Amino acid sequence: MKRLPFVCLLTLCVLSPALFAQEAGRDTAAARRLEEYVCRYPEAQLRDVYKFCFQDVYGPGHLVSDSAACAAYILGEIARMDLSDHRYPDFEYVGVENNFVRVNLRVVAEGMVPLGQFVSLLMQSAAIPSPMPVAEWRARWVRYMGLMAGMSARPHNFEEDSAAILRQLERGEYVSHHSARFNAAYAPHYRLIRRDLFEKQVLFGIKN
Repeated sequence: MKRLPFVCLLTLCVLSPALFAQEAGRDTAAARRLEEYVCRYPEAQLRDVYKFCFQDVYGPGHLVSDSAACAAYILGEIARMDLSDHRYPDFEYVGVENNFVRVNLRVVAEGMVPLGQFVSLLMQSAAIPSPMPVAEWRARWVRYMGLMAGMSARPHNFEEDSAAILRQLERGEYVSHHSARFNAAYAPHYRLIRRDLFEKQVLFGIKN
């Protein structure tokens, strides 16, 4: 076997602790973010945490087809909402990296954001040029599950949902839905907007 030059070995020895510390820092930040979410929504199941993380990576792309259909669907959902129900916030950042923001459809219903502008932002947010391969996403999710396994506050249905999600990912499927428990407890009605678009064009008009 070919030996590594001494300089290369020395470099690896110097860098490895730094890289290890960097990874540990990422895991600590991720664990904190996941635990905050579970504490904010104590009725959440693991599949709801999965959706929270999944949306951070894939955004709203799996839900958007065309602007007219999108607008019609939003109006239909607003018509079914109870606007006096404030269990779910007007907006919240999703996942560990906060690439997207869940924006409550209440902000459209109450005129804080015009429907046309909202649909335009949603369509722009759906344009992800190179989505993460499912295998890579699966590896990331397994890491997140490992972090949650050691948390004092764990989501409901951890073992059962864990197995079901992994089977789903083995089939190459990554889209998931909120649990019935989460829907009943918090009545979420939102769409995902890319963080930069939200902060430039929406945030100033909303009070959470």
